[in-house]
Amino acid sequence: MYNHPINSFHSLSFRSVSSSTKLLYNSLFEKGYDAASAYRYFKFQLELKLKDVVDEYNQSKKGIAKLIPYDSNTNQAFILIVVTQLMLRIHQYVQQAGEICYIDAGPHLLIR
Repeated sequence: MYNHPINSFHSLSFRSVSSSTKLLYNSLFEKGYDAASAYRYFKFQLELKLKDVVDEYNQSKKGIAKLIPYDSNTNQAFILIVVTQLMLRIHQYVQQAGEICYIDAGPHLLIR
C-alpha cells in the first residue's frame, strides 16, 4: 500500500535508467571519464542525435522543425520548434492563427 498516488505525472517522471545508458556510462568510466565529463559527453551525444532527428523530420516533409541549442556562453536557452502540417494548413486559412503560440513547458522545462 502506498501513501502517495503512484499514477501521478510526478511519480511517473522518475524512470529507471535504461540498460543502454548504463552500458554507455560504464564504458566511459572504463575509459577514464569521471561522472561530470561522462554526463557532458552523453548530453553532447543526445544533442547530436536530436539534430539528426530534426534534419530527418524536415526532409520527411511532415512539417518544419528548428533546433536552437543551449549555449552556456551566452545563456541562450535550448529551443525546439516544431510546426506540423496541420499547423501550417490552419495558418493558411485562419487569420488569427498567426497570433497563436502553443508552448509546451512541462515541469522539466522550468524557466528561471
